[in-house]
Amino acid sequence: MLSNSLTSKVIYKIGFLVVILIAVIICSFIILVYFQSQQTFLGNSINIAGKNRFLTISVLFQTYEYINGIFSAFSSPSAHTPSSISSTFSAAKLNDSINNLNANLLVLRDGGKTSNIELKPLPLKLLNSWQIINNDWKKFRNFITLEIVKPSLQQKAQLQSKIPGNITTSTSKNVTSIPTTSTTATTVSLTKTKPKLGSLASNVIHSSDGLVTQLGNDAAIDSRNLILLEVSFAIINIAVVLLILYFVKKILKPIDTLTDATSQVKKGNLEVSVQHKGSDELSLLAESFNSMVQSIKNYNNKQNQLTSELKKLNEQLKYKDQLKNQYINIAAHELRTPIQPILGLTEIIRSRSTASSQSKEDAEFLEIIIRNAKRLQGLSQKILDISKIENRTLRLDREKFNFNKNLRDIISDIKSKKNEVEIVFAEPNVDPIIVNADKIRIDEVISNLLTNAVESTKNGVKDGSITHEQDRNTIFVFTTIRSSVRNNNKDNMEEVLIRIRDRGIGIDPEIQDKLFTIFVTKSETGSGLGLFISKGIIEAHGGKIWAENNTDGKGATFSFSLPIIN
Repeated sequence: MLSNSLTSKVIYKIGFLVVILIAVIICSFIILVYFQSQQTFLGNSINIAGKNRFLTISVLFQTYEYINGIFSAFSSPSAHTPSSISSTFSAAKLNDSINNLNANLLVLRDGGKTSNIELKPLPLKLLNSWQIINNDWKKFRNFITLEIVKPSLQQKAQLQSKIPGNITTSTSKNVTSIPTTSTTATTVSLTKTKPKLGSLASNVIHSSDGLVTQLGNDAAIDSRNLILLEVSFAIINIAVVLLILYFVKKILKPIDTLTDATSQVKKGNLEVSVQHKGSDELSLLAESFNSMVQSIKNYNNKQNQLTSELKKLNEQLKYKDQLKNQYINIAAHELRTPIQPILGLTEIIRSRSTASSQSKEDAEFLEIIIRNAKRLQGLSQKILDISKIENRTLRLDREKFNFNKNLRDIISDIKSKKNEVEIVFAEPNVDPIIVNADKIRIDEVISNLLTNAVESTKNGVKDGSITHEQDRNTIFVFTTIRSSVRNNNKDNMEEVLIRIRDRGIGIDPEIQDKLFTIFVTKSETGSGLGLFISKGIIEAHGGKIWAENNTDGKGATFSFSLPIIN
């Protein structure tokens, strides 16, 4: 699902919303640019309409200049020549100013490009105002043509006819050829036209100013509308963004729900579910999540059921184990009951029989009976000890005694059996070492370890694994005092450490890790109970027991520690 996330319906939805936002922004930009351009065109129209004032004044000025030229020509007799008349009454500038104003009015109405300014046609609602300007301009222009230009053309023709040698030329219809007159009446008449000219020019300027005012009002209204439009589009854009955020949040809401549900599941609450309708990936994810939670619930229910069944089976096993222990205890006790009279009566028979009346064969039989009865007695005692150790009911009769002295006595007893192995007790650094422990149980542990060391050393001598002659049949016993930390207490306590190093065959790697567990042995004669019992006794005293092969590869060292309790 994650590999196809880029083509998911969720991405499509978000992408669609983004496209809408981009479209709104682009449309807003285009509309604002359009209205801004319209306002620019309107501003250009204002400039052109305002230019009418300047052009009207220019026409008025050129007309005054034209009148002044005529007056100068008539007042100076020397100027009554064809060349001076032509130069004095040249009306090119007046004609240009009239054409410029006329062209400016046409561009203002129809639009186009003038003076590098692009204009739009004048709006319909302003055509009436333009018509007023045009009417005022026609009156002004007609007055110039009929009252000033035309009389001057007539006088020019008369003057040219009176000049000797003059070649008559055709009169042009264009206002660019304006002749002079020679009569004072014409000059006086032209002079009286100046107030009228000013009045007509003022009308054109006034009507032009009215159009400029209207255009200015429209521009102000458009400016306000543009500001309102910008604010409106800003509000619309913000609303669209907020709407998109709302839809995105709505689209992604299942993710938050899934996150919360996952947190609840992490806390162990499986009574959660995610409800999401639709056919997109989030709906499938919600459905998968609900299915997963249901699977976990089913698995937990099954596990609980299996755990319940396992508890029942465990209770049954415990009950059967108790029955087994009870049976072993009863069997061990029952074994001890006949063993005592067997040993006792056998000893009595052996003591009553004289050497003469007892055959050698009978004596051997009695010895076999006594030996096996004692062995059976020891086995039953071990079985009882194992039961106590497993049930943590092993009772310790603590007493204070000299550990080193006790160790020497046990070594002496084993030596008195004329073993082939030498036992050397290294002189301890601390002597005596007084401990508070169960003397009989500790003696049992030491005897068991020393007996095993003797048997192992004998086997090592027999198979020739010992090469150093001085170590071939020697067992070394060491005792030291050391400090240790118990039960995470910062206070140190002293303990005695006993090490018994033999030169036997060593510990088989197959059983080294489980050496002190029950029934674990490689010996053909051992039962595998002695080390298990020794471990239980030492740990009941708060000590530790362990074993390891010697570093030289010859034999093993069995060690145990015993707390020194005052």
